[in-house]
Amino acid sequence: MKKTASFVLAAAVLLVSGAVFQAEACTGLYIGKKCSADGHVMFGRCNDYHPTTIMPYIEIRDAVKGVPGRMVEGINGFRWELPENTCRFVAVPYPDISDYGAFSSVAMNEYGVALTATITGYYCKEAREADPDVTGGIAEETIPNVLAPCSRTAREAIELLARVVDEIGSAEQNIIMVADQKEAWYMEIYSGHQYCAVRMPEDMVAVFGNEFMLDTVDPKDKDGVICSKDLFKLPKKAGFAVMDENGRMNLRRTYSGDGRLYDFAHLRTWGGHRLLSPSTSGDYDHDTYYPLFFRPDGKVTLEQAMEVFRDRYFGTKYNPEENDAWQNRVIGDEAQEEVHIVQVRDDLPAPMACVTWLTLSEAAHAPFVPISSAITDCNPSYKYCAQDWGWHEDQAQHIYKRINAVCAQNRKIYSKGVKDYWKIVERHVMTEYEKVTSRAAEAYSESPGEAGRILTGYCTSVQDDCIADARRIFDEMMWHMMVTTQTNPYGSDFTNLVTHPSPQPAFMARFDVARFAEWKGWTSEYSEKDRTLTLAKDGRSIKVRANGVHRTDLGSFTETDAAGNEKTDRADAVLSGGRILLPLMCLDRL
Repeated sequence: MKKTASFVLAAAVLLVSGAVFQAEACTGLYIGKKCSADGHVMFGRCNDYHPTTIMPYIEIRDAVKGVPGRMVEGINGFRWELPENTCRFVAVPYPDISDYGAFSSVAMNEYGVALTATITGYYCKEAREADPDVTGGIAEETIPNVLAPCSRTAREAIELLARVVDEIGSAEQNIIMVADQKEAWYMEIYSGHQYCAVRMPEDMVAVFGNEFMLDTVDPKDKDGVICSKDLFKLPKKAGFAVMDENGRMNLRRTYSGDGRLYDFAHLRTWGGHRLLSPSTSGDYDHDTYYPLFFRPDGKVTLEQAMEVFRDRYFGTKYNPEENDAWQNRVIGDEAQEEVHIVQVRDDLPAPMACVTWLTLSEAAHAPFVPISSAITDCNPSYKYCAQDWGWHEDQAQHIYKRINAVCAQNRKIYSKGVKDYWKIVERHVMTEYEKVTSRAAEAYSESPGEAGRILTGYCTSVQDDCIADARRIFDEMMWHMMVTTQTNPYGSDFTNLVTHPSPQPAFMARFDVARFAEWKGWTSEYSEKDRTLTLAKDGRSIKVRANGVHRTDLGSFTETDAAGNEKTDRADAVLSGGRILLPLMCLDRL
């Protein structure tokens, strides 16, 4: 992500007012279908920027038939005419108040084509002088809105982008990934008119920070390589080409500058190797050119992909919290505006083949929810398009971001109790989404509309639940903060007349007992009269009674096994909105 001139001015205002301003950048991920645990290609990125207040949202754009003359316009003066017929797609743009323009970030269309645009790259001075950026050229702000409505295949999307760069030029250095049901492509735009795209291998993975990663390619491979006509000629003529021992031009050393590596980006690239291929990653080496594509140590699950975007080099000397190493740019940074992981399935009809697992906030303490390419609507908070700058209590990103903000103030106290909750929710949703997708696929042959309604209904219900959970968890965090914060973290012993340490206890989110029990196969019945929830399963029963009106009146947890043996424990069971809630540690008892 990059700054525009108008946003630089806004940043200056923030600095004067005392706010912290820092432009950030993205991390990309690719998992080939032969490396993924479920056999589906995965790719995505975190869309990073600070301050994280731009408020992305979900937008569904309908197909258009027979309307010529429509233009994609950028805030930098870019203009590109769309064909009179364009397809339906789902995207995650910024609101109009953003100084980045539309910037749709990630998009999926009805032909089963999905893309993420972009991860920012950086070129060297020599490349900039030989082929500078083009004022009014295509930029990350406009790439998705040009490609998504016009591409029936991933290759077609790359060829279209190449044509735009050839004819108009590029305003920036960008890295783009596009996939369809048959193949996936990776493209680097190096300068005003130079680019290279390659078909990504199905048996490898990639994780990379803000740096160009392609080494050598064969321009004669017309099936797997698409590049600009002067990609190799320009550096040789201008005298900045870097050749390998075999006499081939190394693209990243040429266009980035030989040896020009930056820990800000390079450490994240190593971090991806460390997570997915620990047997070969070794310790971080600033001078090592890590390969773009590599083989993971095992099949990569969707959950592992999510954890990549939450990583802060946990357990290493590079983790900021553990080692006071705050200069290290982590993958799971607070600057994440939104994070998306796209799966494209080749076993489904094209209009419902794509699903974006999206979190509209920093991924560390917010849930990934499924957004199918076939949806026709979504939760109001997810489609909330802000019309002014500032706090919006009904905007999804702000609902999740405030939880992340509290956790970032003291991760030891707040982080784990939130993370554990969302991981349980995500695992359940991932399992259920497979079942829902199967139902939708069966319905599709007779009624594509019904398939869309099934997927819309499920995706929206997940969003509904997560928004409600997030509001409740934040309230719980505020209460925890109120009753546990002490300026003097010591307790008094009046018998021995001494003080002893009294550290603030860690926060733990509560769960809706009836809802989570249902996930585990229990039936439930609530009695409002005695504030008791009764669960039954396989001859066992559990009665959870909510606490009373006084603080010292705790609730109870009574278990009766199949033989009739009964055991009762006190439990901090809270009644809220007709639902009984228990601390997450009690979930193992169900």
